[in-house]
Amino acid sequence: MREGPYGPEKHPTAEFMAYREIEVIPPPVAAAIVERESEAHFAQDLAEVQDGSVLWVATVNGAVAGVRHSRRGKQFRHWFVPIRENDMVIFRGRTYPEFRGQGISPSMHRHIMHSELAPEDRVYADCALYNKPSRRSLQKAGYHPIATMKPITREWALYDQTGPI
Repeated sequence: MREGPYGPEKHPTAEFMAYREIEVIPPPVAAAIVERESEAHFAQDLAEVQDGSVLWVATVNGAVAGVRHSRRGKQFRHWFVPIRENDMVIFRGRTYPEFRGQGISPSMHRHIMHSELAPEDRVYADCALYNKPSRRSLQKAGYHPIATMKPITREWALYDQTGPI
């Protein structure tokens, strides 16, 4: 969890873009994500955007360097801890190997926070305990651990018995 205020973040080489609709994701960005991962992985990204997340993409010299999603608390039915309506969760993060260790991930988190949150809002992220690079990156972005939990499914977090919220 991280609590505001959230100062602006500039990374010396990275640019950060937000895509709130599937139709506005540029074909070269989509192709780069598919090339680095898979069609199935990108299809999951598109499903998240369709269900209300924002797809954030970091680029360095025009190359896709990393991806994150963000979603407001009001769009979750359940999460690991109680979250307020305007709080945010940043999830499905990955930085591609040749861009790791350059501060792109913490900068991206801070950019998202500054762009999207008021000072009274909180932001959350989760990662696996064994993922030490991700945990270190989150600490550099200003997060502090609040819990150790077992994983939850996307369906449990977003849906109830009647469908999307």
